[in-house]
Amino acid sequence: MQCLRERMQSPVAASNILERTEIIPPVRGAYVWMLDRSPIYVGIANNLRKRIAQHMLADPSGANLAVRVAARALGCSLRVVKRQASFGSAFLDARSRLRAGDIAYLEIENSLELYLFEPYCAMELDAITYNFFDTLQIVSPKPR
Repeated sequence: MQCLRERMQSPVAASNILERTEIIPPVRGAYVWMLDRSPIYVGIANNLRKRIAQHMLADPSGANLAVRVAARALGCSLRVVKRQASFGSAFLDARSRLRAGDIAYLEIENSLELYLFEPYCAMELDAITYNFFDTLQIVSPKPR
């Protein structure tokens, strides 16, 4: 966690990643997406370069963080957000906001450490607004 916090002090500009993909290595690890230097999302990936770039693509099927940001802006669930009349503009706005953000990342090779680190990191950084750790909740959100 300390290493990631240090990397958050000098993050990579998200907008630079699409232009220069070599900035992020194609390794397994965790990443923190920040807006205005505040962490909003913690993710993990087998290929950090590929996954981080996907979040900023025009296709909502791969850009799930932008879809989550759009759903929150529209005040609806992930289950129905893509059916909203204003989803297209909300998605474009969310994607633009993400591209204006920053990313810090950390290589983590051990699978168990990686999967445990994601929720720990999200809670530690209070970046749980867009993180969902129950995969069934993504498909069918239910009140607890």
